[in-house]
Amino acid sequence: MYKKYDEDLKESIIAQMLPPNNVPASELAEKAGIPYTTLIEWRRLARRSEDEEIGDNQVSRNWSSEEKFNIVVQTAGMNAEEINGFCRSTGIYPEQLEMWRDTCKTANATQSTVTRELRHELREERNKVHTLERDLRRKEKALAETAALLVLRKKADAIWGAPEEE
Repeated sequence: MYKKYDEDLKESIIAQMLPPNNVPASELAEKAGIPYTTLIEWRRLARRSEDEEIGDNQVSRNWSSEEKFNIVVQTAGMNAEEINGFCRSTGIYPEQLEMWRDTCKTANATQSTVTRELRHELREERNKVHTLERDLRRKEKALAETAALLVLRKKADAIWGAPEEE
């Protein structure tokens, strides 16, 4: 049977596990006497929640591209310790910051690569369409010729009669 925990206790423990505190779940499990797996599940659900507010009341999933870029620029000259402190104060994870950095680094290269790939793909598709249209025209001509020959054969048979086989 599952044990019910007070909502206030649950919220305070979740707040301790999330930024800026980032207290390990194992440490809180020992202090509070709550199973480690329960705490992990609470944290997972809190992170997934759309209402989760982090740092200066920013929802973690709603950072704009401009804000992400500004954060990357702000942290460009920082060492690892300063970055960790910055991440704690703003409520983002260092992994998020690293992903944002990678995205910024490859933004222009990715765009030109994608554009080049799309143009190449479009050219291939146009060539396929051209080939298929050419084949279709050829087959339509062959079908029209066959139909004309059948009509002529029927007329010839009507005029001269069906050829007799020997």
